[in-house]
Amino acid sequence: MAITFTLYGELSLTLPNKEIALTDGNVKLSLHTNSYSPNKDTDKYFSSATNEVTNGSGYTTGGVALSNSTLTYVAGTHTGTFDADDAAWLALTKTFRYAVLRYDTGNSATSALIGWVNFGADENISNQNFTVVWDASGIFNMVM
Repeated sequence: MAITFTLYGELSLTLPNKEIALTDGNVKLSLHTNSYSPNKDTDKYFSSATNEVTNGSGYTTGGVALSNSTLTYVAGTHTGTFDADDAAWLALTKTFRYAVLRYDTGNSATSALIGWVNFGADENISNQNFTVVWDASGIFNMVM
């Protein structure tokens, strides 16, 4: 099963419009069922990210905040990198297909989407710790 991470296209507008501050502690990751169909070109705010898993059984609505978010730039490769600690849930019992990354304003209509993880198939977790492990090269990179 191939796990992929994809950036939402609207990020190219919300990031320079200062709707997202990647390192202020408000970036969150939520889990969504296979009934959500991410649309790279039209999904802009969290209100578009439907079918979040329900509250309870190791999950809190809205997901988890990413810790220790960083932005770095390497002049030699002209690459900017966003990274953070891995996201984890304890004693989780849920079925989901996607994890949606967003900048949380507390209002789903203004919480800008960043990207999503597609696990490639439904994850059926039963009372287990579950961690989204980010790539060693960062959550995402931007070539400048």
